[in-house]
Amino acid sequence: MASKRLFAEDWRGRDIPSLPEIQEEYENRNAPLTLFLNPIKRRWNMKGKRIGWSGLAVLVMAVTFFLSPAHAQVPDLSLWEGTWHRLNLRETELEFDGSKMVRSNLNSTLFLNINNQNGAILNATIWVQEGGSWMSIPIPINIIGGTSLDFLCYVELKMTDIFGTTFLGFTAQVTGRMTGGVLRSASMKSLGGYSWEIGPGDALAGSVSINGSLMNAAPIL
Repeated sequence: MASKRLFAEDWRGRDIPSLPEIQEEYENRNAPLTLFLNPIKRRWNMKGKRIGWSGLAVLVMAVTFFLSPAHAQVPDLSLWEGTWHRLNLRETELEFDGSKMVRSNLNSTLFLNINNQNGAILNATIWVQEGGSWMSIPIPINIIGGTSLDFLCYVELKMTDIFGTTFLGFTAQVTGRMTGGVLRSASMKSLGGYSWEIGPGDALAGSVSINGSLMNAAPIL
């Protein structure tokens, strides 16, 4: 603790450091980021300076550098390639129609086909029914961490059509069970999700819940 307190006080009386100085000092002392940045903030205040764009850029770069999460080891998810999943999507929405808020609950069925793994991404295709016909949307499933049979992921989508632009995102846990070396069952459960849309004359926002299960064969679309 003494060395960390000394580290915080060392910045008093010094000029605002450059990014290389920030990185070197932090790595050498391995002190908490709050101890590292507070003296710099005090130094700016003592001089009565406004934080200009250049100074702010250094600070933002420093915070980004130190707070960027270490990537967990990505599991081998090749056993999921080629699998089909039936997804039940539930949405609770609030829509502003230009004069008032309107609440609605929507339920729909989607189909997910996982194509292949590319590093920390599962390339997949989601099938959505639109106007009586099915349309396909490529989506990247971003792997957060876990094992080949129990992992966390997130999805973020942006879709634009003549009605406006829709944003949808969620985090989920995907689990599977192997029997005889074959994936026999699987589930996808969202841990939290959102959607929002801006279009001509209206806007909406809502929550999203997804539950899915493994299919034995591809659906007839």
